[in-house]
Amino acid sequence: MVRIALGLSSFLRARNRCRSARPGNIPTYGSIFCSMTDASKLSSTTLERLQRRVQTKDRKIKTSLSISAGLIEATDIVAGKSRRSALVERALRRYLRAKLARLRDQRDLKAINARAAVTNREARRLLDLQSWPE
Repeated sequence: MVRIALGLSSFLRARNRCRSARPGNIPTYGSIFCSMTDASKLSSTTLERLQRRVQTKDRKIKTSLSISAGLIEATDIVAGKSRRSALVERALRRYLRAKLARLRDQRDLKAINARAAVTNREARRLLDLQSWPE
């Protein structure tokens, strides 16, 4: 059984491990959540691998989560007790897809901005070629 119960102290330890990780190396504990804010820490292949893992529906693994009582009650009202796991899985997949999309957008914007001066220079030169002769 995989046990995921992040209290404040374990969350802080995971966050500190993430901060001390070198770019390109993803820590095993809390890696997705603490490295998602900085796209420079994830390589293109890692992003692709994460995308495939989020999209693939693998076998189920029994997991224990510590969630507030109010959130569990709301989940039971919306999905019912028998479908609680499915709702949590869908919500987590949707959240991770959105985070990965933001990371891809950040990386694309960084690449576009890095070539902006060259692209603008080429565009000005082409516009000069297209102008009417005087």
